[in-house]
Amino acid sequence: PLREVAPPMRRALQAFLDCLMRQDASGIEALLTTSVRTITDGGGEYTALHEPLVGIERVVRFHLEMARRRGPISRVEMRTVNGLPALVIETAAIRPQMAPRVVLRCELDVQGRIRELHSILATPKLTGVRFSSAPD
Repeated sequence: PLREVAPPMRRALQAFLDCLMRQDASGIEALLTTSVRTITDGGGEYTALHEPLVGIERVVRFHLEMARRRGPISRVEMRTVNGLPALVIETAAIRPQMAPRVVLRCELDVQGRIRELHSILATPKLTGVRFSSAPD
């Protein structure tokens, strides 16, 4: 049930965000499974991965770089999306292919470690999410 999985997901996402903000690679590694994967869904509208990134080193490097680039020009808020915690990110996009809005959600293993990070960028897939500003 959602009531049981939501609190550990919220804690994991908050810890993940805190580590990203500090650029703390070892802290992120401690939150992830060794076979973690990252999926990005740009829907052909925005720049996204063509296939999932798999493995702790690749996933950590990818997310640290995204945080380094987007952090200074973004606003991040923890919200409930489709009944589960997610990070809602609004960015002052600096190029047309850069998504101005992203929802980042995760899936956990039985130990509470993040086994998948899923970034949704495609506008048609975000219609149910209320954002504070219009996309650029």
